[in-house]
Amino acid sequence: MSAPSSKASADAKSGSDSKDKKSYDVEKWFQPWEDDGTEFGLPGVVKNVGYGGSKATNKEELAKQRGVLTALLKKMGRNIMEGKSIINISLPVSIFEPRSFLERITDVWCYLPCYLPKAAVAKEPIERLKWVVTFVVSGLFRGVKQMKPFNPLLGETWQATYADGTAVFMEQSSHHPPVSSFQVWGPAGLYKYWGSHEYQASFTPNGIVGGQLGANNIEFADGTRIVFNLPHVSMSGLVMGERVFNYVDKNTPIRFTDEKNNLRCELKFHPDEVQGLMGWIKSAKTSSDTLRGVITRNEITLNDGSVERDAEKMKQLSRVSGSWLEGLSFDDKPYWTMRQYKFWTPIPADGDDVLPSDSRFREDLQALKKGDLELADKMKSELEERQRADKKNRQARMAERIARLEAEAAANDPVQRSAPSGISGVVERFGSRF
Repeated sequence: MSAPSSKASADAKSGSDSKDKKSYDVEKWFQPWEDDGTEFGLPGVVKNVGYGGSKATNKEELAKQRGVLTALLKKMGRNIMEGKSIINISLPVSIFEPRSFLERITDVWCYLPCYLPKAAVAKEPIERLKWVVTFVVSGLFRGVKQMKPFNPLLGETWQATYADGTAVFMEQSSHHPPVSSFQVWGPAGLYKYWGSHEYQASFTPNGIVGGQLGANNIEFADGTRIVFNLPHVSMSGLVMGERVFNYVDKNTPIRFTDEKNNLRCELKFHPDEVQGLMGWIKSAKTSSDTLRGVITRNEITLNDGSVERDAEKMKQLSRVSGSWLEGLSFDDKPYWTMRQYKFWTPIPADGDDVLPSDSRFREDLQALKKGDLELADKMKSELEERQRADKKNRQARMAERIARLEAEAAANDPVQRSAPSGISGVVERFGSRF
């Protein structure tokens, strides 16, 4: 990810360093839940009673999205029959929300001002790990929404701050594959949070499973770094039935690792799910939004490369239980309870520090905000076409540069004529020059 503007970085750092960590009021941001008449502070989203998970209830939006899906499938079929490409088929903005995916990523950070400072001031390493796990789980309920955000363009950015002074910098660092990178600077220099997510999704017969792949890093002032991965989101009811959202781990536990203090936490989502054909005739004993886990000592890699898994050293230190829609406990002690505390949303940056590449300046997004769907669709298509043309130009320039360097190598050193060709060979031979 490119570094934020120097002034913005300096302001964020100096602003945080100017405060005394010891005097920072951690409890200030634990404010009472603000009841807006909805179950989770999300219009059109309720708990799916019975099976579990959350359910979208806006039938109008659901019908609109299914209509778009049907039209797209027909269009793709026609293009295939006519020998045309299906790559350039664009989704209509009628099913979009006027935000970029960069901004949407921060939705699940809604308790960042509460739980990350709490982790930063924790005196015991295991307590710090518990608060980091709480931060991640407590925000998941806001990560499932019906409307689609705009896909970020390559180099697109988004900047914001939280009410506690936390500074957020986002950037789309790759288009194919789509990778979004972020840097977060906590208040009073309490922590740094950064990572890069590659978004991947796959279709099921009646739904989609997608996830943000990549390591998330939170580093505290004493050098402790906790690294974790995120669960995938499962959405059913794409074509028929109710639109239900759940989190799944795809047989890979969600893992938090603190190498400095030799700690690890593993979470399992929907731990009692009945797999295979039995799942059609037998229900799980707990709802699908249930999660369970343990905190243990981490595996130790020895000098010979083997892994130490001594039962005594790996013994359970704490038991984790809860639901991403209800609350989270460690050894039956509640750390987060739904609807107990107000959640926080970042405030988009303004003024001279906002980069021209900020997603709020996109013409298609601005048109959708104004309700002009026709203009928004037009501008979205133009931006996508411009991005495809830019990709072709970059590839052409890359090919020219490779050819030039290979020709130069062959002319100056006959031995190089037998060296590997293509981009891998050029990187191997020329290193930093490439």
